[in-house]
Amino acid sequence: MARDIPAAQLFTSGGLAPNYAPVTANNDQIQNNGRRLVHLKNGSAAPVTITVTLGRGIDGTSPPTKVVTVAAGADRFVGPWAAAYNQADGTVSVDYSATVTVTRAVLELPAV
Repeated sequence: MARDIPAAQLFTSGGLAPNYAPVTANNDQIQNNGRRLVHLKNGSAAPVTITVTLGRGIDGTSPPTKVVTVAAGADRFVGPWAAAYNQADGTVSVDYSATVTVTRAVLELPAV
């Protein structure tokens, strides 16, 4: 099953009112440019775990898998990621331990 490829929402000098979409069992594949991150809202009664799987790494070594827990009813920003977390196609693979009442927005910080 192909991963979801959510569109990034760009911050501007006027701010950003992000749109949130439910996460799915497909998980996400996010194009990484070093300025993207995920804002996850956990509306469930149990914690949700986000896992950023290993990428290519540097000099043959892989960075540690990032595992972030979002408490029940809480929200959390995850990212941005260094290029070392990229898969061969330049994306970051993000997996969610649960999908019911969990929403996310992929946000992109402006280049400076």
